[in-house]
Amino acid sequence: MRKNVPQKNLLSSTLSLERLSSAESQSLVSNILSSGWDLDEPSTFSISEDFYYLGTAFTLKVVNPTEDDIVIKGVESAVSFPYISEKLIFHALLFCETDLTVSVYLHPSNDAYTTVTPFTQQIIAGRWMPAFSNEYTFGDDEVPFASVEITIVIQTDSPAEAVFFTLPTLTLNEPHEYNQFYKLSTTMFPDIFKEVDMESDAPKYPFAKIFHSMTADASRAMDKYVQMSSFETFEIGHASSSVDGTPYNTLTKSELTSPDLMQPEYLEWGAMLRGGPTISDVKVNNVSVFDPSFDFRRWQVESAAFGHAAGSRQSIKSAVSNVLSGSRVSLVTPLWQGQQFQIMIRTLTSETPGNLSQGATSPSVLAVAEPTRPAGFVFLHQTVNEINFILNDPDFGVFNQSDLD
Repeated sequence: MRKNVPQKNLLSSTLSLERLSSAESQSLVSNILSSGWDLDEPSTFSISEDFYYLGTAFTLKVVNPTEDDIVIKGVESAVSFPYISEKLIFHALLFCETDLTVSVYLHPSNDAYTTVTPFTQQIIAGRWMPAFSNEYTFGDDEVPFASVEITIVIQTDSPAEAVFFTLPTLTLNEPHEYNQFYKLSTTMFPDIFKEVDMESDAPKYPFAKIFHSMTADASRAMDKYVQMSSFETFEIGHASSSVDGTPYNTLTKSELTSPDLMQPEYLEWGAMLRGGPTISDVKVNNVSVFDPSFDFRRWQVESAAFGHAAGSRQSIKSAVSNVLSGSRVSLVTPLWQGQQFQIMIRTLTSETPGNLSQGATSPSVLAVAEPTRPAGFVFLHQTVNEINFILNDPDFGVFNQSDLD
């Protein structure tokens, strides 16, 4: 069994009736009514504005003017790795002022819903109650994805009564199997607990799922810890792999503290160790100055150029290099023309963005350098066609006083 298959709703926001911000609600309602759930005629449905179970999801109000069965169908949806080989189940909440008999079919979209055996349940009048589908596995890991559909057939003796439908969810039927705390608990509970749990249906494994609901967050935190701490200290010296051909052993680095290995969700935490939060982007005239492939947030954590290293010559050079091409060389000269608080940045004309001529100023260079600027100082920028070696130039070193590099 694979590890760490996260439990989530596999349906799209349209099919799951998800209610987002109020600004997006109108377009979501339109999508739900036009391309989300569908009904067999003569039934009709609308979005209920004044009757709902939770404010995080829309509620469909279904009306059937005849005594025929109500058939609700979800548009074709795709399930991909790693969920395609998992045991999946669909469930939703229904409400009606009269008793209902509800059969829910989870089936491949290419097959008629009658090709699978549904789970059928009674919905008691006047109460929100769950309706479950049959369990289904749509393929194996060799198949990239599978198309699925959900069909809900509702029988009622009172066609005038509206049926309300909300919180549709397609998810793992046995999420507790990936819960570390549940696995440990099975050794502590009597066998009869598990035996009775296995015999239950809709929901299947009710005791295990209650235990999972209480410990799921803690289990996910433990999974993260195990992922970051896969090896014991004594094992580090026995590893032979390296990072990018360097002598650094992969096991001497941590996903939690090494910027080049750190997961994206940890970058903001890593930035705190560097002196402050990351900047999401640098724009000039509302256009990003970076190549789309450049991982700007990771660079900030790696370099600390906008954190505790800000203000140094190296931080300015490192920041400016991110918008240059070619050799990405730059000169950073303080005390420009004898002015105590002016710092001149010079870059090669051919490597500076904007198709500039010699002596021009690049807004992109100044914008990306700005977070590194020492308080009270002013940055200037100028393009040059070539960079000449100048004795006593502070950028290369003052003769007989510092190393030339």
